[in-house]
Amino acid sequence: MFSAIQLDPSPDAGNLYVQSLSDSGTATGFRSRGDLIGQVGWARALMWSEQGRVSFAAQRPDTVRAQITKTDSSGLGVGWFKTISDDWVRPAMWSDTEIHELPFNGIGGGANATNGTIVLGELFEPEFRNNQLVAWDISGSTIPMPQIVSGVPASGSVLPYGVNSAGAFVGQWYDNSDPTFETLRSYVGQGLQARDWRPLGQEPVRANDINDTGQVAGEWLLPDRRLAFVADSFDSPPRMLDLLPGFYTNYLEAINNEGWAVGQQDDQFGTVGRAVLFAPGSSEPIDINSLVNLPGVNLFAAWDINNRGQILVNGTRTGPNDSGWYVLTPIPEPAGAVVVGALWLSRAARRRRGVDGGVEV
Repeated sequence: MFSAIQLDPSPDAGNLYVQSLSDSGTATGFRSRGDLIGQVGWARALMWSEQGRVSFAAQRPDTVRAQITKTDSSGLGVGWFKTISDDWVRPAMWSDTEIHELPFNGIGGGANATNGTIVLGELFEPEFRNNQLVAWDISGSTIPMPQIVSGVPASGSVLPYGVNSAGAFVGQWYDNSDPTFETLRSYVGQGLQARDWRPLGQEPVRANDINDTGQVAGEWLLPDRRLAFVADSFDSPPRMLDLLPGFYTNYLEAINNEGWAVGQQDDQFGTVGRAVLFAPGSSEPIDINSLVNLPGVNLFAAWDINNRGQILVNGTRTGPNDSGWYVLTPIPEPAGAVVVGALWLSRAARRRRGVDGGVEV
């Protein structure tokens, strides 16, 4: 079971996006109005304390747009910002009280993943057809210019989505030979070397997160839906994850170091969603709504899970059309209940191994 803290809404109007959850229980995100990709509207980077209190992230006085897109285990945020005089956005990092601009080549770019030693991001080109995956070394007192990561074709988007403590990373890129920019590919890598990743052969997949043991959380992209999977390594066959009864699409957003994974499932019409949790080694989904007491609230999406087992979720009230964000914290159970739960999960995992044709989980 979990207790819940609702995150304070931003004092500004606009759409609220809470992106990531650190191991300390602090969260980061942004409030935005207008086009998130183009240069229309505004955005303000936000941080939430472990108690759910919101505060504006540090920014330059001339900033008009700022977004924190990812947070590492210590709470260091990465993302991008744009000033009044800039034509394009710039990559940046945020600590509790400061913004640190990242040096870059080209006309702009953003930072999208960090492990506290390196930052991964992309550099923009004028036509948005030759963006490059890059890495900044932030281990020293001075941050050098970014280095290009080889193995990922220059493309319209080369977004990194996760990097673990050893520097192994996952991400997605769009094939710029497709004029519609709809041909999605995934890549994996370590250090300054990446490679195309197709664990299901030629079938397209999304790689969304990687933990410190090398497990990858991802999705198989079918023409009409997505199905979630966990791969135990870059070279392991994916273990497909099951759906709740009556649900059709399975998204997987994050996986922690113990192998707990979270995401979202929707019905066939996209009108009903449920936030779901998967235990380590298990393919059986758990409706997170059944694990927390939030009367009148439907938790429809889980976006992150930290190494303490805390979960970042989004929910709506059944009465007023009111969306809210919550951090769920596991409630310690008596020792006997923990033992019984562990035995149940172990037996469930063994049953799934038999059903799935001997795939190791």
